[in-house]
Amino acid sequence: MLGFYAGGSLASGDFQPGRSDLDLVAVIAAELDDRQRRQLRTLHEQTLLDPSAAKLHCVYVPVGNVEDVAAKHVTWAHGTLFQREFSGIGRAELLQAGITVLGPESAELLPPVDVARPEQRLAGRCACTGPLRSACRGCGSMTCTSTSAC
Repeated sequence: MLGFYAGGSLASGDFQPGRSDLDLVAVIAAELDDRQRRQLRTLHEQTLLDPSAAKLHCVYVPVGNVEDVAAKHVTWAHGTLFQREFSGIGRAELLQAGITVLGPESAELLPPVDVARPEQRLAGRCACTGPLRSACRGCGSMTCTSTSAC
């Protein structure tokens, strides 16, 4: 693991125990093979023995495709292991207010959400407004207040 981060409501200060989910991101060295996925599933299933772990969500992003917002990554959420994108919104949240648990600051491993790039425009749309706008690039400035470029 190259970096491990907490985002979402925990990082923004809105976390409510028993109500909020726990959004985690692990930046890993390479794609997980089948054996590693089985081990990861077992590990997460064991955490479910503690009811407080039921709302734990973690996406595992290989550093080699960290810039591809359309790439699907191994994700644990809702008691199951599956594949999904690490959205522009999630990325922007992590860059704006993420908590570094292990490794370098998230900005050293994750590129900014760049809405000038067509493939990131939709993925970053909601992240370019409101409190997350400073994590975006391409809306005219790092302090975008317009959604027209998004």
